[in-house]
Amino acid sequence: DEETARLGATMREAMQAQQVQVAELQAEQEAALAKLRKEHAAQLAASEASALAKRDAERAVEAARLASLPPMIQNLIQASKLGRLDESAPTVQLLNDISVCLKNGTSR
Repeated sequence: DEETARLGATMREAMQAQQVQVAELQAEQEAALAKLRKEHAAQLAASEASALAKRDAERAVEAARLASLPPMIQNLIQASKLGRLDESAPTVQLLNDISVCLKNGTSR
């Protein structure tokens, strides 16, 4: 009958309106998620850039500190980094003995 048809049409319109609302909510949620992902990526990039800048600054300070040392000490540090001091224990012992004498102001 006519009443049932009107009721059916009203229900269809309500369902369609709900589907539109659901689609709009999903679109909003997807946009919000995309925004959060973008913000997270930006924060991550900033954090990585900060960490790299800090590392570079620390390396610059270390390089300046090493450059301020006498050339003999710089050479010993480089030899140590390359593992060459381990190859000559007697030389290392002699250098150690000399450095102790210099520190103590003695000749033996």
